[in-house]
Order: sequence, then structure tokens, then C-alpha cells
Amino acid sequence: MRLFGRGNKRITEKISLADVFNDLARYFNGEGGGHAAAAALSVRSKIDLTTMLIKALNIIEQRLGIKASRISD
Repeated sequence: MRLFGRGNKRITEKISLADVFNDLARYFNGEGGGHAAAAALSVRSKIDLTTMLIKALNIIEQRLGIKASRISD
């Protein structure tokens, strides 16, 4: 699985996508990196996209010190 992220100046003033993707890479035993405004993640194992996105949201919440509103079906 490969995941790509891009952010604008408003986002990168608060969080680095490279840091988020590096954390995801460590968690899922993959490779990740980039810079504050653009990053990528590559994981060889089969992971559900929803699981990946929930973990990414958890990392972002932790780094920002906030809790995001959840959207449900």
C-alpha cells in the first residue's frame, strides 16, 4: 500500500506531514518520509485503508493535542 499526503501552509504551520508519515511507517513497519508539505508512505503488508487513515488521524490528534470530531456512516 502507498499513501501520499499534501498540505498547505495553514497545515504545515502546525504539523509536518513528514513526521506523521514517519510515525505511520514505524507503526506499520514500512517506509515513510518527505517534508512538511508533502510526504509518502509505503507498506508492504496488506492493510485496510480505513485502519491506516484512523491511525493517521490518531497521530495527528496526538501531535496537535486535540481530539477531532468523528464522522460515521
